[in-house]
Amino acid sequence: MKKVLAIAAFALISMNVLAQDKKACKADVMESKPGVVIQKEYFRITTFRGLAIAVEYITDLTSNQKLSALDFEFTTGGDNSETVSTLLDPDEVDALLAFFQNMQDNISKSAAPKNYTEYSYITKSGLQAGCYWNNGWKTYLKVDNENSKTDVELGKDDMPVFISFIRQAKTKF
Repeated sequence: MKKVLAIAAFALISMNVLAQDKKACKADVMESKPGVVIQKEYFRITTFRGLAIAVEYITDLTSNQKLSALDFEFTTGGDNSETVSTLLDPDEVDALLAFFQNMQDNISKSAAPKNYTEYSYITKSGLQAGCYWNNGWKTYLKVDNENSKTDVELGKDDMPVFISFIRQAKTKF
């Protein structure tokens, strides 16, 4: 019986650690530090297709440690609307930009694939960007990859504009 309880406790602890890993970006870790005073300052870049884009400056006032992150915030529609946000560390912003640039420069200009094809990129904190073929390339950003209500569709003409907003935010780090 004790062995079963020990295994169950280990499984619960493991699941909790895995759930925390989803939000493992440095900014999320700093924001959730217990026992310290955290200051957050937001520099708003824009709202695009219902997606608020901002740079968040985070300071641990106890140790004077500072971080910046890109903040995406989206409010879902309907009766049970909720506001969902996710933070990206600067290195993740570079990878996201590279992914979108590749989609714009290469994938969106490629011929129709023979089979259903999709591409996606997921950040440590759960933001998902991607595209799929459906009589043309359809591009999307999902603020929370586990919540289908956080989808933001990006049209072909939206790509250069979206990329420019992310580059603009990057200059504020």
